[in-house]
Amino acid sequence: MLISVLFASNRPGNMREFFDNIEETVTDLSCLEVLIKIDAEDPASKEFLDAEIQKRPFDIKYVNSPRLGGYYDLWVGYNDLWRLTSKDSYFVWPITDELRIQTKGWDKIIGRYVGLFPDHAFRLRVSQFKFRNYFRLWECFYAPDNYAIFTRRWVELTNGFGETHGLDAYAQAVVFYLWRIDKWKQASRDVPVLELELEGEAANQGNSDDELEHKRLGVIPSWMELASYRRRIEYLQKAHTVQTYIEAVRMGLTDFKITCDPKKQTVFLINNKDQVVLRQVHFRLSRIATFLKSVFYRMQSTYVYQVAISLVWWMRWAVPFFILLAFITSLLSRFLRALLGRKRTRKITRFVGLAEPAAGDTQNVLARLVGRIKRAIKEPNLNENPRPLSANIIAGHDCCFACTPESAVKKIPQHERAFPIQVEPI
Repeated sequence: MLISVLFASNRPGNMREFFDNIEETVTDLSCLEVLIKIDAEDPASKEFLDAEIQKRPFDIKYVNSPRLGGYYDLWVGYNDLWRLTSKDSYFVWPITDELRIQTKGWDKIIGRYVGLFPDHAFRLRVSQFKFRNYFRLWECFYAPDNYAIFTRRWVELTNGFGETHGLDAYAQAVVFYLWRIDKWKQASRDVPVLELELEGEAANQGNSDDELEHKRLGVIPSWMELASYRRRIEYLQKAHTVQTYIEAVRMGLTDFKITCDPKKQTVFLINNKDQVVLRQVHFRLSRIATFLKSVFYRMQSTYVYQVAISLVWWMRWAVPFFILLAFITSLLSRFLRALLGRKRTRKITRFVGLAEPAAGDTQNVLARLVGRIKRAIKEPNLNENPRPLSANIIAGHDCCFACTPESAVKKIPQHERAFPIQVEPI
C-alpha cells in the first residue's frame, strides 16, 4: 500500500466531500486507505461511516473514542489512528477534513518518491509553506508545514506525532533541530513536491464565533507548551534518533538498534550481534536559556488578550517561586544572624580596639571605628617619646583596649578616655 490518510472529523458533510474528492483524483484506489477519528459522543458520524464503508471502493477505518479536550486533544486521536494504519503503507499523511486535492493522479506523483533515500526517513512538503526556511524555533509554531507527508519509517523513529497539541508544529520542530544538530552538513530530509496542488489549507473553516474564540484563547498556552524545556528535549532526542538511524544506514549496518536514556540524555547506536555501542550522542539544553527564550517569545504577542493570557500563565509559576525564594531568604537571614550574633560582635570589637558597645550603641561604635581609620591614615603617630603601654592604659586611651583585660577597661570612666591621643608636631 502506498499511503494512509488520517484526519479527525465530526462533520459528515465534510467527510462525504473528501471521499468524493478521493475517488475523483486517485488513479489506483487500492493504493490508499483513509482513517478517521470520530467522537464517541457523536453517533451520527458513526452511522455515516458504517454506511460509507460498505459503498466506497477504498479502505475506510475509524476510531470511535471520547472527545476529551476537543480541539487541543486531537493529538490523542491522531496517535490512535497511526497505530491503526496498515503496516504495508509507505507514506502517512495527517490532514484535516477541509483539505481537497486538485491534482488528478496525485497518487502516481507521490509514488515517484518511494525509496528517494536509502534509509526511507524523509518528509514530502506539499503545503503553501513548502519552500519556507526556519531560523528560529518560534517560526515552527505559527507557520509549520501543515500537511507534510511522512514516510512510515520517519513516524516510527519519532514514535508517533507527539503528545501535545499541534502535531504539524511538533514535527516541524524535530526537523528544525535535525537541521541544527550539525551546522556544517545541515542534514535536511524535507523534500518539496511541486506537482501537487491543494485547496482548503486554511484551518477552522466553517467554525462558529465561539469555537474560533476558544481556539484563539488556547493557542498561546499551547505554543508555550511547545516551546517548553521538556518539549525541546523531546525534539532534540527525536532529531538525534533520526540522525543516528541515517548514519547507521550510511555505515552499512543491517542488524542494529537505537536506544535512548532520558536521564543521561544520550542516544545509543548498538550492534545487535555483540551488543557493542557503536555511537553515542549527548543532547543537552540550558534551562536558563530556554526560560529566557520563552519569555522573549511570549513578549511577541501582539493582542491584548494574548498578553493577559501570558501573564496569567506565568503567574501560576512565578508566585510559588517568589514565595519559596522569600522563605529561603528568611531562613538564611536567621542562620547568619545566629552565626554572627553578640559573641562574634564582642570579639570583633575587641580586635579592632573598641570597647564593647552598650545595647543600642552600634552606630557610635561604627562611627568611632571609621574615625580611627581616618586618623590612622591622615594623622600618623609621630610622637618621639611615646608613653609606655601601662601609661596609655591608665590614661584611658581607647587605642589600647585591645591589649587590656576587659575588667580594666570597664573601670575607666567614659568621659575620661574619650579624648584622642595628643601628637606633637615635628
